[in-house]
Amino acid sequence: MIVTILMLLASSNTYSQNQKKLDSLENAMRAFEAHKLALGTKATALIDTTKADILFAIIWEYRNSMADTLPTFALPCLEISQKIGYKKGMANGLTAMGFYYNVMLDYPRCLESHQKALALRRELGDNKGIAYSLQQMGVALIDLGNHAEALSCYFEALKLAEQAGDSIGIARSFSLIAGIYQLQNKNTVALKYYLKSAKILENCKDKELANLRIVDAYGGIAYIYMGMKSKTQEAIDYFRKAIILSQKEGSNYNTVSLMGNLGVAYREHGDNRKAIEIFTSALQLYKSEHSDYLQTDVADMISWLTMLIGVSNERLGNLQEALKFQKLALPHAMRANQTRRAEVYEEFAKIYRKMGNYKNAFEYHTKADTLRDSVAKNVNLEAVNKVHLQNEFNKIQDSTKAEQFKRDAVAENELQKQKLMRNGFIGGFSIMIVFAGFFLFQRNKIKKGKILSDNLLLNILPAEVAEELKTKGTADAKHFDNVTVIYRFQIIYHCQRSSYSTRTSE
Repeated sequence: MIVTILMLLASSNTYSQNQKKLDSLENAMRAFEAHKLALGTKATALIDTTKADILFAIIWEYRNSMADTLPTFALPCLEISQKIGYKKGMANGLTAMGFYYNVMLDYPRCLESHQKALALRRELGDNKGIAYSLQQMGVALIDLGNHAEALSCYFEALKLAEQAGDSIGIARSFSLIAGIYQLQNKNTVALKYYLKSAKILENCKDKELANLRIVDAYGGIAYIYMGMKSKTQEAIDYFRKAIILSQKEGSNYNTVSLMGNLGVAYREHGDNRKAIEIFTSALQLYKSEHSDYLQTDVADMISWLTMLIGVSNERLGNLQEALKFQKLALPHAMRANQTRRAEVYEEFAKIYRKMGNYKNAFEYHTKADTLRDSVAKNVNLEAVNKVHLQNEFNKIQDSTKAEQFKRDAVAENELQKQKLMRNGFIGGFSIMIVFAGFFLFQRNKIKKGKILSDNLLLNILPAEVAEELKTKGTADAKHFDNVTVIYRFQIIYHCQRSSYSTRTSE
């Protein structure tokens, strides 16, 4: 297992955006294995918590660039942690599998993984971890089409971040909440939360960590402003700030995507020449780091940027140039997806219409309509599938709740038994104490009576006779020269008084 992990780390140069960190983690893993080997039999099982932590650190670096390889690290992390009872490592392993299932579009299992991680973090009382799991659950719920539940998760995460005074967590929650409202076309509310997030992050002391999050906030603000005709300059400003921070982070995809949207903002602002300049720079930057044009995501980005160059040329009246770029965009759009292909076809129709070639314009417009209808059907099918997936997840959740209810009932029953045993013990012990007290009281009473009886015998009999009487129960006749005889008598006069009283009454 360790050989496979180290081989993956060693061959990651092409994919990783932060190779220095991965090199450091590879060295840490080698150092750990060497240290464990040196300890030999002295090494305890708990030493593997370090290994689990290193594995999750690797996962964190790979979660975006090589998500399909995550099980290679997540499963060992989970297995090691389960073996030694390391709940933090178990939660991290489940979180990593959640990342993987999300990339594989298996949203129910993604959600289930994050829920299990959440349960472990609740047991640990790890509020920061709880908030992160809630945020990841929200992402999965959005993919399942359940915006209300996602929003509920984000607000709970926000509350925990506020209680912990975690400014980065608060800002991230604000951005996620804003994203939900943006999906629901509630842009005014979304903008409010994006601005709150940006303000917190701008004032954050940990600039490196803040910059990783503020790109999302700036990008969200810019997207909303871009939809407002009077705010295109503000959109340009925020896109520029987001691009600068994204370049520092080293994320090629985010940078190129933001540059493309910056070009669109300039186009909407009326500056098509500047837009073409930015689209061209973005396309060159993206191609410099992505040579496999057959990959769907690569083809999609290239077709989008190339198409945008054609659109701006068409708006400038450079129809031949516009047609050239749409022809360049089409092969990539064919490999990308139907939506992108439909957009390119529609741009062909616009250009041919302006050229007066209505036959070609109608042909490409018809092709675009056909693809849009197909996309709409797929969207409807996807919506049905999401409902089905949500129903399946609800069944799993209900089953889990039922199992939990059963476990709770068994635990409650066991608790009641323990209470009964405890109460029985306390009651029995109390009775024993009362009985012991009564016994001691009676024994003392008998002892006092015996002393009184012995004293009485000594008062009326010689000592040796009294002792013989106590020992044998009888006493032999003995001769004593001097004795005192006590006579006891009682004068009864009741009858005489009664007779007197009777006669008197006569």
